[in-house]
Amino acid sequence: MLNKKKISIVIPAWNEYESLVEIHSRLDNIEKKLNKKYEIEFIVIDNHSTDDTPRLMRKYCEDNSKWRYVRFSRNFGIEASFSQGVDLANGDALIFLFSDMQDPPEKILDLIDKWEDGYDVVYGVINQRSDGRILEKIGAIVLHKLLNRLSGNVIPRNAADFQLIARPVINALRLCKEKNRYMRGLVHSLGFRKTGVPFSRDPRKYGSTKMGLFYRINYAITSISAFSSAPLLMASIFGVFLTALSFIGSILYFLSKIFNYYGIELLPTPPAGWTTLILLLLFFNGVSMLFLGVIGKYISNIYIEVKGRPGSVIEYSIGI
Repeated sequence: MLNKKKISIVIPAWNEYESLVEIHSRLDNIEKKLNKKYEIEFIVIDNHSTDDTPRLMRKYCEDNSKWRYVRFSRNFGIEASFSQGVDLANGDALIFLFSDMQDPPEKILDLIDKWEDGYDVVYGVINQRSDGRILEKIGAIVLHKLLNRLSGNVIPRNAADFQLIARPVINALRLCKEKNRYMRGLVHSLGFRKTGVPFSRDPRKYGSTKMGLFYRINYAITSISAFSSAPLLMASIFGVFLTALSFIGSILYFLSKIFNYYGIELLPTPPAGWTTLILLLLFFNGVSMLFLGVIGKYISNIYIEVKGRPGSVIEYSIGI
């Protein structure tokens, strides 16, 4: 009898006790449909939950050796959970699945079917969002379009983090040593044969989203700086543009002075007053501070990488 292919399902979690109870039941049903052909392992990456998640996962791991559990020493963020999952996965394929169940676990079967067709990356494509307020939906769309434009259209439209990656992609990700990651963009930037599976994102059933406004803004900035150097190029281009504009303005100013000396009015005399000057100073100082912030973010990323600290620290694990 041929050896079964192995599939690792990585489930990031943070204070999702109620969701984990239901997702365990739903994944158990999915495993029963797959166990004749595949060996399944479930790896829950816990970002230091403060609810009963540790106790629940200890029980699941003791009852079923296919369930494994990793608890971080603090909340290192969702990207650290993805990276840890890549490092720990033993399967021929890995599936990222959020624990809040907004990405329906039953779609795993469709991802696997496409993988069996020969695709190395099978990503979920969100065709309908039932979660979040209007502003949150608009923010998600804007962030996606911005990241896509800055990355040279590497990330497919409406691609989700809910995806399957094959062993060659897992191995390629393990060669990427940066700690400041944007996993979705990193996966798609590696190439390989890809396809999408459409699905509708369900509304959150338990609790509320852990991603507040500040978190989303910080995540957007981190994602852009981790995945693209385009903002630095934009800052340089804008700086060159302003320099050229000031150079042209200076030439026109001196020519105007010369022509005025000979009684020829080349340019109209600007109105007296400080308002225009102050507004211009505020604008250009604001632009300067903005781009200093952009440069500072990239320097911060370099500083983090140079220190060589781990992207996450495991407090303890079960079954690993």
